Amino acid sequence: MNKNYLIVTSILEGRHFPSRQSCDVVIEASFDGEVLTTDPVPHSCHPNFNTELAWGVDRRGLHVHRLHRTPVKLQCFVVERSSKKKDRVGYVVLEIRGIPESVRSAKWHPLLNSKYHGAKPEIHVGLHLEEDTVPDAPALATSEPPRTDIRMQRVVVQPADQAAETDLAPRLNLKDGCYEIGKHPTTLYIFTVTIAFAANLKHLQENSENKPSAGHGGPYHFIYHLLGHEVSTEAFPSLESPEFPAERASLRIRSSGPVLRRFFAAHPTLQVLLSTDDSVIGETEILLGDFSASSPDFSVSVQGLFQARICCCLACFLSPVPHNEDLMSRIAPEYRPIVGVYVEISEKEAIGGTENETDGRQEEPVPEQQPAPSPPPPPPAAAARRGESPHPAPRSRSRDSRPRTPTQLLPERSPTRQPRRQLDFSPPQKLGRAENQRPAADAASSQAGNLRPAQSTNHVENCAQDSHENSGNSDDTGMPFRCTHQDESTGVATGVEESLHAERKFIVFESSLRDLLAKCSVCGQAVGDLKFSVVGTLVTAEGVCEQQHQLRWKSQPLVKGSGAGAGNLLLAAGMLYSGCVVASTIRCLNSVGIQTITERTFYNYQRAYLLPAVKQLFLKKQSAMVDSLADMRVDLAGDGRCDSPGYSAKYLAYSVLAVQNGCILHTEQVQVGESPEVPNSVSMEKQGLAKCLTAVEELGIHIGSLTTDRHPGVKQYCRKHKPNIPHWYDVWHVGKGLKKKLLAASRRHRVLSPWIQSIINHLYWVAAMGQGDGDLVVSMWRSLLNHVCDKHDGHDGPYEKCLHDQLEDREWLSPTSPAFLQLKTIVDNPLLLRDIRRLSPEVQTFSLESFHSVLNCFAPKANAFSEDGMQARTWLAVLHFNENAKRQQAHTREGEEQWKLKSSKARRGHFTVAAVKEKPSYGYVEELLKNAVDLCEHSSYKESFNNAAVQPCHMSLAYERPSKEELIAQRRTRFPTQSPS
Repeated sequence: MNKNYLIVTSILEGRHFPSRQSCDVVIEASFDGEVLTTDPVPHSCHPNFNTELAWGVDRRGLHVHRLHRTPVKLQCFVVERSSKKKDRVGYVVLEIRGIPESVRSAKWHPLLNSKYHGAKPEIHVGLHLEEDTVPDAPALATSEPPRTDIRMQRVVVQPADQAAETDLAPRLNLKDGCYEIGKHPTTLYIFTVTIAFAANLKHLQENSENKPSAGHGGPYHFIYHLLGHEVSTEAFPSLESPEFPAERASLRIRSSGPVLRRFFAAHPTLQVLLSTDDSVIGETEILLGDFSASSPDFSVSVQGLFQARICCCLACFLSPVPHNEDLMSRIAPEYRPIVGVYVEISEKEAIGGTENETDGRQEEPVPEQQPAPSPPPPPPAAAARRGESPHPAPRSRSRDSRPRTPTQLLPERSPTRQPRRQLDFSPPQKLGRAENQRPAADAASSQAGNLRPAQSTNHVENCAQDSHENSGNSDDTGMPFRCTHQDESTGVATGVEESLHAERKFIVFESSLRDLLAKCSVCGQAVGDLKFSVVGTLVTAEGVCEQQHQLRWKSQPLVKGSGAGAGNLLLAAGMLYSGCVVASTIRCLNSVGIQTITERTFYNYQRAYLLPAVKQLFLKKQSAMVDSLADMRVDLAGDGRCDSPGYSAKYLAYSVLAVQNGCILHTEQVQVGESPEVPNSVSMEKQGLAKCLTAVEELGIHIGSLTTDRHPGVKQYCRKHKPNIPHWYDVWHVGKGLKKKLLAASRRHRVLSPWIQSIINHLYWVAAMGQGDGDLVVSMWRSLLNHVCDKHDGHDGPYEKCLHDQLEDREWLSPTSPAFLQLKTIVDNPLLLRDIRRLSPEVQTFSLESFHSVLNCFAPKANAFSEDGMQARTWLAVLHFNENAKRQQAHTREGEEQWKLKSSKARRGHFTVAAVKEKPSYGYVEELLKNAVDLCEHSSYKESFNNAAVQPCHMSLAYERPSKEELIAQRRTRFPTQSPS
């Protein structure tokens, strides 16, 4: 069992504070990005807080935080009562590595970087660990939802008389993949909720008394809860035309009919909220009373259109206010906001029953029930116009052999509707495998085919629902939050051509192809003199049968407009967009006899179609990112990567990363000799940064800070040309150079070896805790010279004494020993002390190192590329990195986080743990293939070559080229040659 713990910080009191009658004191405590705040107390000499702040963490997370030495940081602020102005006056850092469990002890901690001149205030703070008694399983949603700014209720709440209703508490069954309700559950039910469509939502704000403030519109989404699981639809940008895919959330519940009816009687409503990121606009409550009054077989559905009650907004547009029912009367009936919701619970299987003819279990006798009259089917012409089959597909029946009641829920089907999104809440067991299957026709859509909201047909877009009547054909057990995107296909052939890049391809042997084409498809006679002509991957077969029927067959379609073989174009695109090296890929195919394109054909396709497609998509994605960062000051991290190791590089790709979203914002390519400013490879990094910053500013981005390595040219450029941008140095690069010097010193003074890693750790700690205060950072850094000599107070500068507890005895250094003097020379190096002042307290460039690893996959340093080829492969690496920048940690089937052990090459025998990320996605490749095919369809080779970018001159053209004959005559060898005998 994974225990939960609470990291409890007890903030008791302060002392030695100056008295300020008009101010209050507030302490903000932060741990792992989560900030908690004490109540304001009067700013006296001895402020009394008496507050406990706690953060929840599990055992594995606690181990990771201890391993990474995650601190608890307390920041002290002074708040003026009149103006509410808040100023930071100091901070305290607490280590969690050695905190005791259930042992309360407090110590006085001085405020670091104190703004009180002449006073040395201290805070009485305790830190301990407690075992959390809250249960692990989210069986029932008793707590508030995570979004505290929205006043919403859970769908399932704790009953008032919990002692009398203990059998109604849902229990999570991981083994069978369901929730259980009741003491003896016997039947499995599927409970589904679908947000289908919405209309007239703009009137929620038009008729509101308080208009939203500027900049607080959209995106919008619907939210509801199922047994504590928050379900949110995909966001849509505008209330005028709410377009979002129909989303079905399904929940597997094992119970019995009477217990389940009591459960819905205790929880009779489902609350659906329409909200933005910071406010609730409207809500509706769906009554589930039909479920509690249904027959014992419990096969019933609640369907319909539900009107939303208007929720007024404050002027700041941050939180909802109590409902104003009078506003509903101001809206005409035909313009009232509506939302289409489909709620259904259906029985799937019984435990211990006998077999029936459909799923291996015997049917239970049920009373006869007359179905409601169904609406007439649409005429064949209308069905064909909607892209449906004119003949209705057979509809399967439910377990009680009664036909479903066709109800009017959704608007008429639209042929251009987006694919729906299905959410399945099930524990992780028995993952089904489906191959070459297409979804069946949607029963709910056929039930709701003809209804439109009253007098609002222009504002409603169609959504279709899934049918649970065919659920026996597939395994519904799966991941707890499984999301699958399905098409609207009904399984009926419509003759619609599938896209070239999405269609499956096969490798066929020539012998099998000859067997396939041996007979005429018209008369069945043998085809003689069958000839094959090959153009790349395209093979054309021609022949004549005994009845003189002409046979002409092609192995692949031709791209419209250009007539090029689709396989040739897509193979070239696949090689480039996956980062393959062209020569080795073609050699691999040729080695096994696969007919393929030549290198010359690949480069022709690359110049004409593939490179323009990459540029189009890169600029499109960059424009969307710039729009998302338009209203903020962006912190940038920059670094360069050469195309070859050493000092003989030809290209350098300099990239800047936006820390706010973790994505590459811009990249520039620099070539040696492209301008007088780049005479050699050493000067490329400075030029790359200059071009990047200029381009970022032209995009309209406001730069908040810049973090780079300590390249001399970069430092000089930022100091002279960008003095208004705060420039910080990456800690890893500083630590890398420092470690080399310490290792060299330890070869002569072995007593320094045990201190090397501690000194590097101290460098990282100094950068993080200094918060950019140069004097404090230098004082903390130089304190290690006293620390290694077992002196822990009386340091120079603002950092007067060490913050650690009593240490165990170890081998300390003597202040007069040669080892200490050598260490002091390294630590007090003037250049190092100057750079340490600019150590970045927050932003680091390690993400750029990860990007360079991705770039090595697309453009290996062992291969040479043309100027435009290198640029395109850099853009491809950016597209891949940005798409996968926010991958989450992978989980096992049991829901546990996945970790892997990593061993250090430099520190032999040292192991660390790293999170296993989810598998990367390649959605950008599909867009690139589509763009390449579109370019090929609408342009010819000649047009594409004329529009291609002009290639820069080769570097060798700057020198006079001698003749080959002269070089042959001057050639000499150092080895004796033997004349042939």
